[in-house]
Amino acid sequence: MPDIIFTHRPDGFYDYTNPRFYELTGLASGSADGFGWIQSLHPEDRERDQSRWRLALATEQPYELKYRLCSAAGGYRWHLTRGRPMRDPSGRISKWFGVSSDIDDLVHAQKALAQAQKMEAVGQLTGGIAHDFNNLLTVIGGNLRLLEARLRDDADERTLLNAAARAAGRGSELVRGLLAFARRQALQPQAVDLNEIVARMMPMLRSTLGEPIEITLERGLDLWSALVDPAQVEAALLNLALNARDAMPRGGKLGIATINCTLGQEVTELEGELAAGDYVGLAVSDTGVGMSEEAKGRAFEPFFTTKTTGKGSGLGLSMVYGFVKQSGGHVQIDSELGQGATIKLYLPRAKGAPASAAAEPPTPLEELGGLEAVLVVEDDADVRALALTYLSALGYRVLEAAEAQGALALLEAGEAVDLLFVDLVLPGPMDGHALALEARKRRPAVQVLYTSGYPRKTSIHGGKVERDAPLLAKPYLREELAHAVRSVLDHPPG
Repeated sequence: MPDIIFTHRPDGFYDYTNPRFYELTGLASGSADGFGWIQSLHPEDRERDQSRWRLALATEQPYELKYRLCSAAGGYRWHLTRGRPMRDPSGRISKWFGVSSDIDDLVHAQKALAQAQKMEAVGQLTGGIAHDFNNLLTVIGGNLRLLEARLRDDADERTLLNAAARAAGRGSELVRGLLAFARRQALQPQAVDLNEIVARMMPMLRSTLGEPIEITLERGLDLWSALVDPAQVEAALLNLALNARDAMPRGGKLGIATINCTLGQEVTELEGELAAGDYVGLAVSDTGVGMSEEAKGRAFEPFFTTKTTGKGSGLGLSMVYGFVKQSGGHVQIDSELGQGATIKLYLPRAKGAPASAAAEPPTPLEELGGLEAVLVVEDDADVRALALTYLSALGYRVLEAAEAQGALALLEAGEAVDLLFVDLVLPGPMDGHALALEARKRRPAVQVLYTSGYPRKTSIHGGKVERDAPLLAKPYLREELAHAVRSVLDHPPG
């Protein structure tokens, strides 16, 4: 039989265990007799399960125990044991019969599902607050940039201004980190060569980690192209390297390896969202302090960190997790306390070969202005005022409205409008996309530039907007708004 079968007396003394017990555990035959079976349980499970078992015997009630049983292959595997009493004609218990089944794969599958559900819940919360935070950061960052131009000769005030600007920048990074974890950041996936990316980053990694840490690189031969955002790969590798450095305060070895991987259905079923197929693996290992089971279970949660206060935000691994998951891949941690750690990224394989393109130099700000009329529709008064200031300084004739009905009233009054710059989230029954549709019924030639504090994927698909619709994400800078407006006016989409 595939399961362990056993019997014991009313006092708990085991008097029979089938050979399957010894095959699974690798223990000597007969070692489970009496109370010897207790030694096969994981030390952390013994006291708890013995207490429940003894209570069941005392109350003469059937019992069900879940514990880790030592494995002949090494380590422990989860088992579920059920025991039932057999009574004689007088009603007294004469014997207990039991069956123990291996449920290790099921336990790990349930843990993976629970973790995925937990991460998804946090991700939804993160996406929900992103809009308001990005509105605030748009106003703070934008007004600080405007003040900067007026305080060129006052060193003391510029020092205060720069401190505020740095704080606003950290706020933006925080929101980007949360959006990365929530899998709601704007990615630009393309076919990339991981070997090339890693090799390009080696000089920076060596200078960042310092001499006490020895870095080794093992590049996979004939490595497939990965379909990912190259900038996010670089950020992920840097985050993993910095985490490894912090785990080796006295120095150690950092290993980076790439490899082709083909994952079968039996592996991907345990990981929930992961599809079977070809992946490109990127592994980062260290010889540091390692991670406990609790730390491994929470490692990807935002703001969770084992570092001392002020030594990290706790967003590094969560950003890596979000980027990889949003890219269609998987992250795995292999670690034990005192034994170092290895974090493996499984990134989807690209069908085509990596392509490189030369970046075009940005257009100077003074060449991005114009004389067209722009209607700004934004319910946040501070954000609207900032956009009006930016656009007016660029030479545009600007109009404003706080909601859709006010914007339509301007159009119906005959106001000339070349571009509608509209927030996708507006108060009232009509959102930004609905407003754009109504505006084009009245003025078919009007161009539309959307803006939103929500990530692009949520904004575009949630609002049923065209996939290639121009969208300027908040928080935005003056230069970014100038480029976006000029680009839509000069090159209308569709």
